Amino acid sequence: MKTAIIVPTIREESIKKFLDRWSFDENTRLLIVEDNPKKTFKIDKFTKGGAVIEHFSWEDIDRDLGKDSWIIPRRTDCVRSYGFYKAFKDPCGYETFITLDDDCYPLYDEYKFGFVEDHWTMLAMKFPKWVWTTKKHKSRGVPHQNIGERSNVINMGFWNGVADLDAISQLLLGSIDLDPKKMRPVPAGVFYPMCGMNLSFKRIALPLMYFLLMGKEWEYDRLGDIWAGIISKKICDHFDFTVTSGSPPVLHSRASNVWSNLKKEYPGMEINENFWHIIDNIKLEGTVVTDCYLQIAEGLPQNDEYFVKLSEAMKIWIKIL
Repeated sequence: MKTAIIVPTIREESIKKFLDRWSFDENTRLLIVEDNPKKTFKIDKFTKGGAVIEHFSWEDIDRDLGKDSWIIPRRTDCVRSYGFYKAFKDPCGYETFITLDDDCYPLYDEYKFGFVEDHWTMLAMKFPKWVWTTKKHKSRGVPHQNIGERSNVINMGFWNGVADLDAISQLLLGSIDLDPKKMRPVPAGVFYPMCGMNLSFKRIALPLMYFLLMGKEWEYDRLGDIWAGIISKKICDHFDFTVTSGSPPVLHSRASNVWSNLKKEYPGMEINENFWHIIDNIKLEGTVVTDCYLQIAEGLPQNDEYFVKLSEAMKIWIKIL
């Protein structure tokens, strides 16, 4: 299965270490999105395993999207949305997409060859529409054959090493490791904190994977993947799609600066308490995912400058795909 892997970066040493640690085969295309006005370093055109590497910067974003290029945030990991766009538009027609941070490595050397396949396995899972309350055998009343089926479209892997904490938790707990709570699937009608550090999704879900307006020029940051996860989960529930979480793992090696994180997170702390509720209250009626995404864009608060611009950006995102 041909797979596109999207990695945002800003540091030459980080991305070169990333490429040295991983091995991706010829069925994989690696899109490196450098969060700088121009490319500041050169990288090889192929990984060790034979995957094609493409390297982009703001110049490419501005050239490709023209007047609409403002919807791709800068100075934030949400710049990876451009990589999603490029992979989606590729004539190859990739069916699977994975995004990783540049400080995430194989958990052990041998695993670099099975990581992509494990994401494939998770996305290929089907889940019944019934559960039963006994461990070994179905209890009375459970249909023997007609138990229905739900398809998985988004899978969030996990991380070992440095945990994905907010700044306040990082101050209180330090750099701790966390055990994954494997959810296969995440329950319907329930939200979860989607992390873009180690994430895969099917082509049908890519329109939902726009990581929102964060970082440079915007008042909020470090919430782009979280809020995209809220929106995508709402729409997945509407279509009876499933979302899974907990594996495969990566090694997350670098703790970001807690004080820098606190400055970035503080402006969004209050609205993050209510963003999920705004999305949850939007009634979806669309019959395709893009229509539902546009419904959510229309349903954002129109008395707030940020959300007015976000609504516009989300509509443009669907238009350019």
